[in-house]
Amino acid sequence: MLNETTKSLAEQGDQALAAIGCYVVDLEVEPSRSRPLVRYFIGCLDDTTVTVEICARASRILEALLDESGRFGAEYAIEVSSPGIDRRLARPRDFARFAGRGVRVRLRSPMDGKRNLEGTLVGADEKKVTLAVGEQQMELPYDLLARANLVYDSASSEE
Repeated sequence: MLNETTKSLAEQGDQALAAIGCYVVDLEVEPSRSRPLVRYFIGCLDDTTVTVEICARASRILEALLDESGRFGAEYAIEVSSPGIDRRLARPRDFARFAGRGVRVRLRSPMDGKRNLEGTLVGADEKKVTLAVGEQQMELPYDLLARANLVYDSASSEE
């Protein structure tokens, strides 16, 4: 899930990647004393498949952006990939987009004794996600979510 640092990087990445019809789905930064790893997961604005060629172009754009910002100095590693079939959900627009789909959620702290939930994504707004788990509907604020992924459904044709 995006935090204040990664949210800023994702927004800058969105602006830079718009030129090739892409956006940042999610972003991770793995700190290290010697060489931090910045991992971008990207999607295409027109919902086409993210190819190796698109990832390579995006990598060059995002590397130039990080170099210009100087945020990680000269020594960092960058990875760019598609979100995959178990696509991560990190931004309100993606949670809203995939309403009705199965989702697996890991919470930052237990809720009713559980940290892992699986259910149907009912909807989302700028502050929270609504998840149906069995007969129960739960409203989960984004800051409670550690990670969320779509559950692969072979009947679904969306990425």
